[in-house]
Amino acid sequence: MFSRKSLPVGALFMVLVIMLALLGVGYALWSDTLVIEGQVHTGEVDMAFSPCGTNDSGTANDPGYEKHVASCECARSTGTIEDAYDDGYDQLNITITDGYPSYLCEVTYDMTNIGTVPVHLFSVIADYDANALDVEQACWFDTDPVGIGYQLHPGDSVDCSIGLHVRQEAAENDTLTLHKEYLWGQFNEGPFYVLSAQMFYNGAGGWAGWSCPEGSTVVDGGYLPDTADVAVSMKWAPGASVGTTNYPQTPWGGYTYTPPEEGWIVQDGGVPGNTPDYIYLWCTY
Repeated sequence: MFSRKSLPVGALFMVLVIMLALLGVGYALWSDTLVIEGQVHTGEVDMAFSPCGTNDSGTANDPGYEKHVASCECARSTGTIEDAYDDGYDQLNITITDGYPSYLCEVTYDMTNIGTVPVHLFSVIADYDANALDVEQACWFDTDPVGIGYQLHPGDSVDCSIGLHVRQEAAENDTLTLHKEYLWGQFNEGPFYVLSAQMFYNGAGGWAGWSCPEGSTVVDGGYLPDTADVAVSMKWAPGASVGTTNYPQTPWGGYTYTPPEEGWIVQDGGVPGNTPDYIYLWCTY
């Protein structure tokens, strides 16, 4: 008679594992995947010069004189500053031929935002021999003066003029050079524009001032109308002084700036009916 023997427990466990593996028994994983895909198309900062003109193209008498001697020409070019995303003209080339002491010409041009992003004017630098050449330059949008911090929207232009005056000290057969550079940058960086309320003065030679918003500092400023008769126009900030008065005390007395408050002050030049009505400032945080 045969007897039965039970498998050891360990051997039985191994047999079950092998059988389950052969049968492909496992656990199901139910899943769902969510995916985000996106594209960011960046804009473009792009400023350009418009066609320029002069008041002495060389076909008529020199400005202010009854002789045709010199000429003043202006032309645009793409410039030498490389930028793969520039689409316009970045440089104006002004050439005075046969200039002489007291010769003066004026060049007019526009700067236009041909990009897609509003811009601020960050800085203006100029390099020339001030002993031999006077350079007077101004830009405006409508009636607003365009200075450091001015914001220009896509498609908008600012009108500019630059006057070049050959001084008496200029040497014969010399070549005078001028380099002027405007740096424009994206609108959300750099200074912002502040315009005062209307100014009133206590008699000829009176003073007025206006401050940047709390927590900001003054970069530049001036007055309107720009044809007003003004004796002093200056930044009023730490280190500023006029006569015997030092910041934070104001020249007109009765008001003292509270540091770090900063602003701009002007003094009426004294010509009746020709006072500066407003002060404008460029401020930054």
